[in-house]
Amino acid sequence: MKLAGAGIGICICTILWAATPIAQTVQKAGPQASPATAAPGPDRTTASFGDWVLRCDKRTDVSTPQRFCELQQTIQKPGEPGPQAQLAVGRILSTDPVRMTALLPINVSVSFSPKFVTEGGGGQTIELPWVRCLPNGCFATGILSDDSLRKLRAQKDAARLEYRDGADRNVVIAVSFRGFSDAWDTFLRESSN
Repeated sequence: MKLAGAGIGICICTILWAATPIAQTVQKAGPQASPATAAPGPDRTTASFGDWVLRCDKRTDVSTPQRFCELQQTIQKPGEPGPQAQLAVGRILSTDPVRMTALLPINVSVSFSPKFVTEGGGGQTIELPWVRCLPNGCFATGILSDDSLRKLRAQKDAARLEYRDGADRNVVIAVSFRGFSDAWDTFLRESSN
C-alpha cells in the first residue's frame, strides 16, 4: 500500500503548533530566508500527543499569510511494512467546518462509504463519503458536528475505521485515542491564531 509521503496534506491541510512542551518537534520548511526578510516563527511545526500528531503549516501563497492545522494518526498493523491508513481531523481556515478525513489503500470498494465508529456512552458512527482516489490511496471525508467533536474529545477507548476492500470484504482498523484530548485542546488554541 502506498500511503507514506503522499500526505494527509491533501486531505485537510497540514497542521499544528504546540504551545506546550509535550514532545514538540519544530522544523523549518523551505529555503533559508535572509535575516532582513525572515518571517517570525517556523513555516511548519509538529507536536506529538500520544498517538496523535498536531501539524501546522504557514500558507504563503495568498495575499495574507495564513496558518492551518490538523491532527493526524498513521495506523500501522504490527508486522506490516507500511501504514494501513491515515486519519486526520482539522480545517484549512478557522471559519471552515472541522472535517475527519481517512486516507485508505487504493484496493477499496467505493460502493460503500467508510465509517468511523466509537463505542460506549459517547458512541457514534460517522460516515466518511469517498472524495477521490489517487495513485497513493483513496480519500474519504466528512464534516464533524460540535456534538461529534465533544464526544471524540471525551473518547478514551479505541475506536475503529470500517470500510470494504476491492473484494468486498469488511476491513476493520483500530484507531487509538491516546493523546487526542490534549492534541485537540492545542489545535483549538493554535487554529484560532
